[in-house]
Amino acid sequence: MTILVIIMFWVVAFFLYIWAGSDYELTFPIIRKNWDLESALPRSIFIDVCRELRFPYKISGKWVKTVRAGGIYRGHRIEFYYEQLATDKVFTVLKIHNPTPLPYQLSLGKEDFKSTMLKAVGRDDIRTGDDWFDEKMLIHGTSDLIIGFFDYKTRKLIRAILAHDEYEIHLNAEYFELKIPGLIRNTTHFIRILKLLLNLSSELQRPPKVKERVVENILQDKMAAVRKRNIEALVAHGPMNDDIRQTLRKAVLDTEPVVKLTAAFYLGPEGYPHLGNMLQESPEPYQSQALHILIQKDDPATIPYIRLALANIKLAATAALVLGDFKDTGSINLLIKVFHKSTSNSIKLAAVKALGAIGSAEASDFLLEQRAHPDFEIQLQVLQALGNCGEIQVVETLINYMNSVTQTRVKSAAKEAIALIQSRLGPAEKGWLTIAEQHAAEGALSVSSPEPEGTLSINEPTDAEVDEPPCSEDG
Repeated sequence: MTILVIIMFWVVAFFLYIWAGSDYELTFPIIRKNWDLESALPRSIFIDVCRELRFPYKISGKWVKTVRAGGIYRGHRIEFYYEQLATDKVFTVLKIHNPTPLPYQLSLGKEDFKSTMLKAVGRDDIRTGDDWFDEKMLIHGTSDLIIGFFDYKTRKLIRAILAHDEYEIHLNAEYFELKIPGLIRNTTHFIRILKLLLNLSSELQRPPKVKERVVENILQDKMAAVRKRNIEALVAHGPMNDDIRQTLRKAVLDTEPVVKLTAAFYLGPEGYPHLGNMLQESPEPYQSQALHILIQKDDPATIPYIRLALANIKLAATAALVLGDFKDTGSINLLIKVFHKSTSNSIKLAAVKALGAIGSAEASDFLLEQRAHPDFEIQLQVLQALGNCGEIQVVETLINYMNSVTQTRVKSAAKEAIALIQSRLGPAEKGWLTIAEQHAAEGALSVSSPEPEGTLSINEPTDAEVDEPPCSEDG
């Protein structure tokens, strides 16, 4: 009798499971393995979903491999079915067909081990600028413009759908597909996920076109990195035109420095004033990035804005050298001022190098005053700069200075400066100094004319030179 009752109990439980679906969990060890995978499925779950959403549906099949339901809802063709793998693993699949195909062969999938390996060997996906999204998802297409589809709302919907890590999502131009491990057992949860997918599909299908959506993202997305990435995609799509420039003019007024920098970079000369303002107002590291962009342009029109960086102790040395490369005579007084004001020997050295590169006699008097600067490296740089800036009147002072110092490198630098001055000012004439090779005084100075009138002659001692002290910050 007891055996009969047990048998009857399991028979009743079996039919209840078929009728009510997954609300009952059978654990009888002999039949459990095949129960979820091969027995008749609770079609009532799909039926309840369709009835809850109030749309016409069709349902067919009674087994895991054959049951399928679907219909038209909110303009979308929807399918529900189960997919059984060779490993006996079962997925509940929700597929939503797009009313119209998405452009640029858009493809979206969840990042996995295979895609990570493909990226490692150089197959890059399209990135949105949202770190979480880019880490979790893999986007492919024929144009970077497809990131216009993935605005803040779309990314938020996908994040909600993938709240469960084990869910798998795939999107292409034709349809969405979501795979949920196991047999879905909760109608409410099923409907919630389905509505999220429908909202996602509707969001991707809404107007305007993708290029206009990129513009929307530039001006409206909540994440600065996404706004920046959309600027890059917009500019890369085609030649610069008035519409793109107008978008960049709005973007350069963004409150986030990373967006301002990107927009200013692509605006060209129109963006230089904004970069100049960032040199004065933005926090690090954006000030140095603004200067880097100005330097990268290699445009003389950037000079007034690069000069602003001389007031920044972290950027002054770089700015000074760049102004020297431009040979900007308008910066000479600023460079002299920076030299006097700064307590940093590296900035002083950069200012002197810049003055030497500019090569204007306007800096000659200042450089001559600094020939005995206590920092040894600055001394040498001053003498080198004098070779580029000094006029013939400087030579006598340099000769006297050369004879008064004991360091070999300073003597050599002074001699080279004198030679450079003479080579710049043309062929030797009567009364000028020239470098001459003599028997016992290599590199000695002598007149170029045999006439002694109005000339200077000096031989550099060769037996009593004293080595210079080691270089130090104090000279």
